[in-house]
Amino acid sequence: FKYDATHCAVADGIRDSGGIAALYQRAYEGLSSPEVATGADISFGFAPGNAELDRQSGSEIQYHVSTGYIGDHRFPLLREQAVKVRAQLQENGATHIVGYLDENSTGDSRWVIGHHVPQRDYGFWLEKVLAEPWFGLLIKPKVPRGLRERLGPVAELLRMAEDTGRCIVYEQRSETSFNGWYPPAAVALASDVAVHGDLAAATAGMEAALAGSPTLLYDGQGCPLSPLHRLGDDSVVFQDWDTLWEACRNHWSAPGSVPGFGDWSAMLDELDPFRDGRAAERIGTYVHWLIQGLQAGRSREDVMSETAQRYCDIWGSDKINEVRNGKLGAKDAPGGKQNIQEPLVNRLAFSPVTSKRNGL
Repeated sequence: FKYDATHCAVADGIRDSGGIAALYQRAYEGLSSPEVATGADISFGFAPGNAELDRQSGSEIQYHVSTGYIGDHRFPLLREQAVKVRAQLQENGATHIVGYLDENSTGDSRWVIGHHVPQRDYGFWLEKVLAEPWFGLLIKPKVPRGLRERLGPVAELLRMAEDTGRCIVYEQRSETSFNGWYPPAAVALASDVAVHGDLAAATAGMEAALAGSPTLLYDGQGCPLSPLHRLGDDSVVFQDWDTLWEACRNHWSAPGSVPGFGDWSAMLDELDPFRDGRAAERIGTYVHWLIQGLQAGRSREDVMSETAQRYCDIWGSDKINEVRNGKLGAKDAPGGKQNIQEPLVNRLAFSPVTSKRNGL
C-alpha cells in the first residue's frame, strides 16, 4: 500500500535483505502531493505521465514501469453479466440507464466527505427514478457496506426506487469485503452513461471510460486544478446535477447535440497508452523475471537492470523511467546505473501540496 509512509520502511527492510521492493499504482492520480509520494525500487504505474507526477510529489523510484490500468483484464469478463442486468431494467420499462459511481463518506465532514453529500447526490438520482418511468439507475457504491445507514432518511427513497424494478444497487455478498465484489466497469458496461460523483478521486470514472462507456464527472466538491477539466466542462465535467441531467436528456433526445458528451478520447493515451487488457499480465511477467534473476543468484541491481531492458525491448524504452532527487529521466542501459545506498526514507524530499479538497 503506497498511500502512507509505511511502505518506505518496508522497502528499506527488503533492500537490506537483498530483495527488491515493488508496488503498484491502484488509483488515478491527477495532482502532485506528498500523500502520493512513493519510495521503492520499482513502481508499476498506469502511464509514463505518472512518473512526472511522482517526481513532482517527491518520489524516489529507481524504475517507474508503465503497464497500463491494472483492472483492464476484467472488462470482457463483465460483458455477459452487464447484458443481463441491462435487460432486467429494460423489462421494467427503462429505456435510458445511468450507472452512478459514488465515493465513500464519513460521519465527520471536517476531513473528508460527510454523509450529507451522498444524501444530496443519491436523493437527486433516486427522485429521477421515481419521477420518470422511462429512467433506470444502476448504483455502484465505493463502499457498499453501511450505505443505507449513511443515507439516513434518503434510504427510504432508495427502497421506493428499488421497488420500481428500475434501480439496482451493486452490493457485496460478504460483510468482510470493504469495497464490494463489483468493479466500476460492471456498472458502466450495463449503462448508457456512467456518472462518477467525485472529480478529486476519479478512479472509478477513469475505469468506466477505459471500459468504453460514455462517462461524466460531477465536481460537486470543487477540484478546479484537476487535469480532467481538459475533457470539457459541461460535456464531461459538470458543476451541478441539474446541468448534468439536462445534458443527458439532450443527448438522449438528439445524439450529437452535446459535443464531446462523455468523450474521454483526448486523454485516453495519457491515462493508459496500452488499453489492451494486458496490464496485470505485464506486471506479473515483470515480477516473474525479477524472481528468476534473484533465484539464479544475481545481484539485485543486475536483476533490475536486465529486467528493465527485457521490458523495454518488448514495450518500448519510453515505458520505464527513473524518478530520483527531484529529477525524471529514462533509465540507462544495463550495467550503467548508479547503486544508491542511503535509506529510501531519508531520500524523500516532498514538494508543496497542490491539491485542494473541500475548499482547503
